[in-house]
Amino acid sequence: MSDPDGGTNLNYVEITLDSGGQNLKYRWTESTDTFSEINDPNGYASISSTSADSTLSGTQWTLDFKITFAWTYPDENLHSVQVYSLDDASASDTDTYTNIYYVENDLVFSGLTVSDTRVNPSQTLTFSGTIYYQGTTITPPDGNYNVKVKLNGVQKGSTDTTLVSGQFSINDVTAESTVGSYTYTVECDHMAGAGSFPNVIVDRLNVYYQVLNDYRVNVNSPIEYRVKIVLDYDETPISSSSTVTSNTGTMTWDNTNGYWKVSKTLTSVDSFTFQISSINEATYGITTLNINSTNPTGIWDRLTINYKSPSQRTTISDSAILKFKLRSEYDNTFITSGSVMVNGTSATWDGNYWSLSVSQNQATKKFYAISSVNWDAYGITALNPDSLSNSTYIIWDRIQFNQTTININASSGTAYTKFNISAYYAYNGSYVNNTVFYVWDGSNCVGQAYPSANGLIQFTLNSTLHGQGQLIVNGSDIDVKSIQLTLPYDISISNLQSSIPDYWTTGEIKQFTINFINSANLNGTKLALENVAVKAYIKKGDSILTQWSYGNYTITDLFNQAFDFIPTGITENGQYTFEVDVIQYGSEYLLGSTSKTISVVVGQAPPGAGGGGELSPFQLSLFPPSSFTVKPGETKTLEIPFKISGATAVTINNVEVISPSNVASWIKWVQNEPLSLWGEGNKIVLEVSPPLDANYGSYEVALKVSALSGSNQYSTYTKFTLNVGEAPSGGSSSQFSSYILYILTGLFISIFVISLFYRKK
Repeated sequence: MSDPDGGTNLNYVEITLDSGGQNLKYRWTESTDTFSEINDPNGYASISSTSADSTLSGTQWTLDFKITFAWTYPDENLHSVQVYSLDDASASDTDTYTNIYYVENDLVFSGLTVSDTRVNPSQTLTFSGTIYYQGTTITPPDGNYNVKVKLNGVQKGSTDTTLVSGQFSINDVTAESTVGSYTYTVECDHMAGAGSFPNVIVDRLNVYYQVLNDYRVNVNSPIEYRVKIVLDYDETPISSSSTVTSNTGTMTWDNTNGYWKVSKTLTSVDSFTFQISSINEATYGITTLNINSTNPTGIWDRLTINYKSPSQRTTISDSAILKFKLRSEYDNTFITSGSVMVNGTSATWDGNYWSLSVSQNQATKKFYAISSVNWDAYGITALNPDSLSNSTYIIWDRIQFNQTTININASSGTAYTKFNISAYYAYNGSYVNNTVFYVWDGSNCVGQAYPSANGLIQFTLNSTLHGQGQLIVNGSDIDVKSIQLTLPYDISISNLQSSIPDYWTTGEIKQFTINFINSANLNGTKLALENVAVKAYIKKGDSILTQWSYGNYTITDLFNQAFDFIPTGITENGQYTFEVDVIQYGSEYLLGSTSKTISVVVGQAPPGAGGGGELSPFQLSLFPPSSFTVKPGETKTLEIPFKISGATAVTINNVEVISPSNVASWIKWVQNEPLSLWGEGNKIVLEVSPPLDANYGSYEVALKVSALSGSNQYSTYTKFTLNVGEAPSGGSSSQFSSYILYILTGLFISIFVISLFYRKK
């Protein structure tokens, strides 16, 4: 702006904006060198020029009208500017300039970025960009434009109120927690419209596959942990260059099988749950885990012996059963299937134990142990030998008899025979001294005894041997049986011969002679033949007409004896059979028999007693009790009734115990002198007094009673069972506790009538 009259001659200068519309006027006054608003009723603009914005150079002024339009300016059309100047001389000038300006009152966004477009849930994001006036590259003045980031209309993060050079940055936006693709927008004051950022994908790592190559293995064996992982958003497998870490170490990528893997080994029984500790996905840096499968648990196990057969002894060749129980050390499950090998041989599950039958045919000690095991449920083969000693043993043994020590007491005879033998263990040769041994005759036990400390067994049989047979000696301790010792016996006589007269007269005394050899032996040792009786008969057919019994003999070697015999009970002359039997008294076992046909003539009977002729024989019949019981140390009276026949009176002149010899001193005939008796109702009175130390048991007592009638001497025999029972009070308790009372029932009445007939002197 110039004035020829000089610059100071200029009064003021006005500019009019949008003269046809808003008609905004602003003036510069020369006198005050100030700028002022003349017309702007709606406050659409403001002027901020000062004197610094006016410059005079000669006659020319340069004026800088700094107009700032309000954001409320109503349009964005092109407008003209009118310049009017007036000087002090009232000279003026008006100039109009068309299409000079337009007012832009909208802001737009450019260069919108987000710090990460594939992020972990809830990751912090930074949103940035630049704001320009719409349609320009001009940034708005620095200041507060309330820049906000929004998602679905909801603000995320803080508000940027400090726009500088058009640039904004909001760094505290938290990404969504749910996997998905999200579009964020930005808004600010005076914007033409919201701006959109690149889509943000919220993602995580989906561990959808977790397995073990084996879930239960032996201790010291590896378990391989296998995992498959994808990005949850689009199920893309993670890159093999990612880093996957489990709670047992860094995993490696198996490209062949398409999984991540790592192995773990435990040296003791335990379990371990595998799990992913962390993943650093290489492509997007995703680290958030979604464990969409069960963390697998592996078990390291071994088997332990819960039970084994105790060490044992058994008899050679007998089978022994080995028994074992095994259980899992991890959960105590008993092993009922699979295989168990004992010393290399397969055992069998019997419902309760793994069992194996074993046997040995010689004396030996053998150890057995589980050599291998396989629990087929899990393939567990590891065995812990320290939980219970794996080894057990069996001793195969047998009680042996030392044949060289057999000692048979020949003098003990065929009744209550005595013999000795020693026993030892085959395994180690030690003496047997802790068991009872038995002697069997067929199915009957005929003796028993305990061995001494050096294994010597002393037997006394409780019966009489007769006939032919064998004694079996055996025994067993709690574990081991003995062999059977066989002792053959032959209780017999040989070379039986007789001398019997051919002719007999009734009532007449004659003699016959018997001789034989004792052949009785036990295991080849000759025995005295005891309790031998001779019986003579005169028979007609099967009917016995006359019978006589003789003696109770013990024969060592040769027997040769003559016997008196008087035929009686025969009423007709004729031929008869004269038979002689040799028997064992008591059992009546026949040792031998001989016979001869004789002729008998019926003669006149001898005159009675007192006459000069021959007297008829008399008999004495005894009736003892079948058994009689007395206690050691006790004295009791035994009465034996008898009956006289063939005489009016007799004199008992002697009563003696024939056997057993050790009992003879216990029994005493009370009268102890000749006793004259007659008729019936007579008794022989004995006093029985076993000592305090008498052995318990039953004794078969043989009595001989001698009687006299006139000049006729007569002897008869009888037997009864003496039971030595419980001791009376005050007796020896140790003695009484050493024996068992045997009670023999039944009737043992054997009356031997031996008639000695009168011989004329």
